Amino acid sequence: MQLQIESRRQDSAPTIVAIPLSDAAGCPSDASGDSDISEALCLRVLESLRDSLAELTHASHDGAVSTFGFQLRSVDGDGHAETEWSEAGFCEQAARFESLHPALHAYAVATGNGAHGSRMWADAETPAGTAAMRALVERDRAWIPAYVEFLRSCDMDHEVDQWGDMDAVVERYGWQPDTCALAAARLASCHGQHGEEQFSSWLDAGLREYIDTREGRAAFLAAAEAEFDADSPQRRRHLALAREAFCDDADFWLDFFAPVLEEAELDALRRHAHARWDRSRASAA
Repeated sequence: MQLQIESRRQDSAPTIVAIPLSDAAGCPSDASGDSDISEALCLRVLESLRDSLAELTHASHDGAVSTFGFQLRSVDGDGHAETEWSEAGFCEQAARFESLHPALHAYAVATGNGAHGSRMWADAETPAGTAAMRALVERDRAWIPAYVEFLRSCDMDHEVDQWGDMDAVVERYGWQPDTCALAAARLASCHGQHGEEQFSSWLDAGLREYIDTREGRAAFLAAAEAEFDADSPQRRRHLALAREAFCDDADFWLDFFAPVLEEAELDALRRHAHARWDRSRASAA
């Protein structure tokens, strides 16, 4: 077995490293089907990814790793690939084992430490760590909050697959407080290119009815407040502004919430959002 990692630092050509994995790590299990990978092998891959990321980040000194992706290959004695698992395919396999979920999440978090303090890219269109987070949230809705945090660290102004990924989460789990929080994030910290449009589509797909229930309204209001409390890169940049500029920026995002809130609810949310600037100064004092 062989783990093939492709990475690139800023202004440099891609580097491909092939890491051999001993048979002791575990091979595909014939009992489970030729496409299945053992838990031991999945763990070995995740440990190798962790070590490779740490080495690359340390060697670059300034975290200037811009791309990081991998695939797993079964090779014959001559080094020819017999079976290959893409990053997405491997993550789906690893997510079958609940014991590996923290390691998958740790991999996604580690790929956030890229060039210019931004998330690395797996390819030209996919933020690194996407496959891991997608596999986790598909397996267990308990990972939805971590998925929202992950999206906040992505360049959502250049989104490609995120709309479909978020739709898949909503379709799988329905409207509840956790998916309601994802919807609120789509209006603010995870707005990106298409936030307002997707939120509107969700309103027509049952979100409006959910918000009109007592539980749903309470969940949405709590999620909206949490959006203005979130510790996201976007929010940290805005908190560095003067108070008036910060409040003007908050008002821009509050406008996206206005269509589904009553006037009193929107006024309360505005007070909470504006007060974030004061709270940040008080906590730093």
